[in-house]
Amino acid sequence: MDRAAHDAPEDIQRTIELARRFSLHVEGMPLLYNLLLAERRHVEHGSDDDLIQKYRSDLAEWAAQEAEERAYDPNTLWQFAATTGTRSPEPQRRFVEHWSQRVAEITPAKVIEDPDLRSLIEFRERQLKGSRARLSNSGRLLDWSGAAGVGRMSFRWHQVRQLLTDLLRGLAA
Repeated sequence: MDRAAHDAPEDIQRTIELARRFSLHVEGMPLLYNLLLAERRHVEHGSDDDLIQKYRSDLAEWAAQEAEERAYDPNTLWQFAATTGTRSPEPQRRFVEHWSQRVAEITPAKVIEDPDLRSLIEFRERQLKGSRARLSNSGRLLDWSGAAGVGRMSFRWHQVRQLLTDLLRGLAA
């Protein structure tokens, strides 16, 4: 947690920690998805060995960070969402809960090869995209740029931090 967040009131610190923890936990999802895409494209079109290695490495780094944390409990997030009036669609909740439970069962280091999590990612893509799902549509697979949805969520923290810093400076002047 950076200095500005550390000095914030306790309820804001808890919210920032909730966001940080959620962001780290779910970062493994798009990494596994991109690994599956790279593997599938390799099988179907004979390319992407470098991307396969990249996503295996990125997942290993993520797993090491995730393993340093307590097992993620999505109920804390759902409770927070309920207090803020944020709607959490049931399919999204089930997806996050299944991911969280499975990662806790097998440990983050085993996510890369876990058939249950691989199936979960494939099912979620089909659920969201139907016939446009890259993992089942060869034409869409060829359109894949090599990175879909990767990177930790920032929740626009950089912009918020800058706004708060500017406001603080303005109040101090």
